Amino acid sequence: MLIVEGMDGTGKSTIVDSLSKNGFERYHFEYDVRNQDLMTKYLSVLSRTEGQKIALDRSFISELVYGPVLRGTSRLNTEQLKYLLQAYNVRGFQLVYLNASKETLLERRKHDQQDYAVITSHYDQLYEQYNSIIGVCSEHIPTHRYDTDQQDVFEVQDSIGKKIR
Repeated sequence: MLIVEGMDGTGKSTIVDSLSKNGFERYHFEYDVRNQDLMTKYLSVLSRTEGQKIALDRSFISELVYGPVLRGTSRLNTEQLKYLLQAYNVRGFQLVYLNASKETLLERRKHDQQDYAVITSHYDQLYEQYNSIIGVCSEHIPTHRYDTDQQDVFEVQDSIGKKIR
């Protein structure tokens, strides 16, 4: 069971789509301004995971990264993050963090104006925030980091496959 995280363009959806072809159920958490009860939202996945192989394309981690950078605040705090990580860890989840250079992400997202604008304007802050939050995560859940500038999607998929067997 995996949480796949990283900025737009790092390869999250590609990795999760590949995993779904290999028996994983795909979940994608998108930002919903109306949903204020995020703990219930993120814990609800755990009630559905008994005996299933799950791959999350984004998670509560994105809220703690994108919230402060794009909205000035997160709707989750560090204590809630730790609680969620411990709950997911107990269920056997591992975290896969993907990153890539700004240039690579801009090239990959050049056809999506919104993603392109966010990367152009906020790459450095998002990169720093991700590294800070992933640092906290790695204290509570097995964490695997991949630079998708250095490894193509097939190499990352192969490495993930070996680690989750």
